[in-house]
Amino acid sequence: MKSGLIRAGGVERGMAADESSVTEGGAGIPAGKPAGLRALALFLLVAAVFMALYVMIVGGNAVDVDDRLRAVQIHQLLQGKGWYDLTLSGIAMPEPYVSPWSRLVDAPYVAIAGLLSWAIPREDALHLAFLVFPPFLLLVFAALAVATMVRLAPQRLPLSLPGVLFAALVMNRALFEFMPLRIDHHGMQLLALAALAFGTMLWSSRGAMLMAGAVVLSVTVGLEGLPIIAVLWAGVALAWVFHQPGADRVFLTFSLSLTVLAPLVTLLVAGPRGLTTVETDIFSAPYVTLFTVFAFLSVVAAKAMSASRGVAGRLAALAFAGVVSIAIVLSTMPAVLTGPFAMIDSVSRSLWLNRIPQENSILLLVAIGQWPRLIPLAIEASLIVFAAATCLSKVRSGRVAPLLVLAMGIAAFCCNLVAFRFLPFPAMLLSLFLPGLLTRLLAATAGRRRQLAAATLLTATGSAGLLFATAKLLPLDRSAMTLQGPDYLTLDTCSPADKAAFASLPAGRYLSTPPVSLKMLEGAPSGAVASALHFHRGAPAMRRLFDALYFQEPAARRAALAPFDYVVLCAYPPARIAAYEGPPSSAFASLIAGRPVPGLEPVLLPLPAAQDTSLRLYRIDHDRL
Repeated sequence: MKSGLIRAGGVERGMAADESSVTEGGAGIPAGKPAGLRALALFLLVAAVFMALYVMIVGGNAVDVDDRLRAVQIHQLLQGKGWYDLTLSGIAMPEPYVSPWSRLVDAPYVAIAGLLSWAIPREDALHLAFLVFPPFLLLVFAALAVATMVRLAPQRLPLSLPGVLFAALVMNRALFEFMPLRIDHHGMQLLALAALAFGTMLWSSRGAMLMAGAVVLSVTVGLEGLPIIAVLWAGVALAWVFHQPGADRVFLTFSLSLTVLAPLVTLLVAGPRGLTTVETDIFSAPYVTLFTVFAFLSVVAAKAMSASRGVAGRLAALAFAGVVSIAIVLSTMPAVLTGPFAMIDSVSRSLWLNRIPQENSILLLVAIGQWPRLIPLAIEASLIVFAAATCLSKVRSGRVAPLLVLAMGIAAFCCNLVAFRFLPFPAMLLSLFLPGLLTRLLAATAGRRRQLAAATLLTATGSAGLLFATAKLLPLDRSAMTLQGPDYLTLDTCSPADKAAFASLPAGRYLSTPPVSLKMLEGAPSGAVASALHFHRGAPAMRRLFDALYFQEPAARRAALAPFDYVVLCAYPPARIAAYEGPPSSAFASLIAGRPVPGLEPVLLPLPAAQDTSLRLYRIDHDRL
């Protein structure tokens, strides 16, 4: 028996037969759980090593602004904020900031902290929850991912342990989301996609219920996975239309489960408001209605046409369900057409949102010279090519589930080409096919292995070349990756020494830059209310920030500053000030250069807070603006 190989057990129901052993070189590899546990252990070992190396590289600071604001939201829930009250205290734009983030993500941390607070202080308990729960999610994620790899592998061949190792390495960008202190919703979204892929591979009633639960989990915590879910849902529906083996049972159970779960989970997590309000950036009334109505009509169609063999009739029934569902939503909630970023005006979009790197295509990074980005893209493109050949052959033998998982991966890959905030999704979904493909390579004859290796090299090289050419030819806005004037308002130039200064801020309403606002939420007194946040629902405050500090229209400046008592920001290092190319006569240009601005009076912070701080505070004299 070759070393580095394990038994690929657990194939779909209805597939053949006696797999108690696989003979290779005269030695049998026993089936069963120990083989899967070996693969899981290897996957987790790779994940742990990756995390340790990353923490060493970044110096232990793996959290980003999403994690930090999520921590604020969880702290406020633990301190008595209502379950359905998502208004963040300590921030006003001047309108209240209502978080779009689901309590479904907050709940485990609050529950763990609540249990631990019987033995240790509450703050320590919550910090411990932040440390231990993401790796726990990784354990569940890894189990689902490895179980899916096993089911995607050839039935009568041993699964390649090097393939599992390679898959974990290619999946590294997804594993990053499960590091300790990474408490935002992206890890739970990846967990939902892993459960969706595993449920699809089960291709049974039990799997369909898992698929429906994963879909609802994904959309409840965030809408980023909607394109992937739409592709999977369409695939399940088409499998039913074309009478694929087992599809009748899967489609009916999946639709029935969604009919129940979509409104029920929304009611539990968001309350009646979640079922009645139109909020295009979260799973609210439009999406709940669309999911529930289409799923219900699908149930009706599946029951009514269970004996029908006509493809045209089934397709017409689905088309009718889709048209009716969309018509109901558009006729009763037309605001859904404004899209998830309806609150972002054109000025904020051009000066801020479009300049956020992750909102741009991954090809933009290639276009500006980050050639290593081509490596994972070429690997993913090659996986699509080779997995497609395998999946299509399985469809001919009556197994459609692998093709549906691949379709999810292709959808994620396309999303990544639109905006690279989707980066972890294709890395995770397409890597699921790696062990099975490597298993086939290892099982082939020596001549065939050479042919496959050459084909792999040719495909990867060709994919890299095609992606490189596309990146160079597309009219990508490369300025989004260079530091320009408006970006200065979102730079974090505060230092660790500013912590005491934030705690000494006087009560009042502050026009603040996003990094300063976040630090105020984390450490300012309760009477100090911040304004702008670096999140899409903070766009109204971003527009006020531009009007007040960046632009030079006096009337707009006065109107933008009218609701506030203070302006606060952190000082910029001399090199940054020298490189600033924004409007030279703007208030912001004057403030960072230390020049006086009429109507903005410098305020000295009390000692010792004023010592060694970069925080700059200005009282607004509205009469002199």
